Amino acid sequence: AQHPPIQNIPTECVSGTLRGVTILSSWASLAVTAVKFRQAEFSTENKNDKISCKLVYFVWRVCETGGRVLCIALFASTLENWVFGIVGFHFVVMFVWFVWSDSDDGVAKKAITGVLFGYIMVFYMLFHRRPSRYVYLVYYALFYTENVLMLALWAVMTSDRDAWFYIPAIVTVIVLFLLHIVTQLLYYKCFHPKAGDIEWCRKCDRKTFIKSLKFGNAESDQ
Repeated sequence: AQHPPIQNIPTECVSGTLRGVTILSSWASLAVTAVKFRQAEFSTENKNDKISCKLVYFVWRVCETGGRVLCIALFASTLENWVFGIVGFHFVVMFVWFVWSDSDDGVAKKAITGVLFGYIMVFYMLFHRRPSRYVYLVYYALFYTENVLMLALWAVMTSDRDAWFYIPAIVTVIVLFLLHIVTQLLYYKCFHPKAGDIEWCRKCDRKTFIKSLKFGNAESDQ
């Protein structure tokens, strides 16, 4: 008896599956790294380090890194090498920001740390022991401006507008953005070690704003 011929799996399906697996693994590793960094940072003083706290923080980081990785992947799938322009720009800004901040470290150590700092913050806001709300505002303003730009250019220029994943990809990025904002606010309202001391409305002059952007001078999460 003759067996029916085995049909070859389309190359597009294989490459698409591999791309999806790569994105998911990168997403998961970034989120887990962010959570572990937070645990190390507050290992000796976090009184509210319960399951609910860890869950909220994990969802925050999953949504933040997930939307970022997805935007970069979609943009790179259409505009390819142009993605290095956006990622490189973000890296340089973060590097300069870190070096500009007050620090007692030497030039060489400062430069090396700045490179690591810049690379990590391409994907998510590095949890620092003493960031202020203004550090977050400036960082996320740049972060989401880049995400919107990458998503919009991909949506307009991609040849996959009729593909099944076109609309779901856009919706997923939007949902992740909303969940990120909600879970981050929830974390600082209910689960942060100094949640009770955080002032949600505060007047700020230009001098205070500029000073607070320096990581070494930032007031503790307020």
